[in-house]
Amino acid sequence: PKDNVLLPKGYKVFVNRTGLVYKGKSNGKIGVEIYLLEFDRDLPYPRFFTKESTRDGIWLGNVLYKLVKAKKNTLRLKVLEIRKTG
Repeated sequence: PKDNVLLPKGYKVFVNRTGLVYKGKSNGKIGVEIYLLEFDRDLPYPRFFTKESTRDGIWLGNVLYKLVKAKKNTLRLKVLEIRKTG
């Protein structure tokens, strides 16, 4: 799957069995909350990363993404791989 995913800031978007919420950019870091629907759909796991740290992709849940663009109010990711779980 080579799909683009657009995350508006503050909204939960579902990809595979994972919910993602873009929290914005601060001090050069990009913030995303991950919700693992198989375990606890209401518990966020915060992740912070830089654009440079994602050159080889970034795993958010069981999905590998490429960072396309991080703006103030939107984050665009490209799905590179989805790992099967359980």
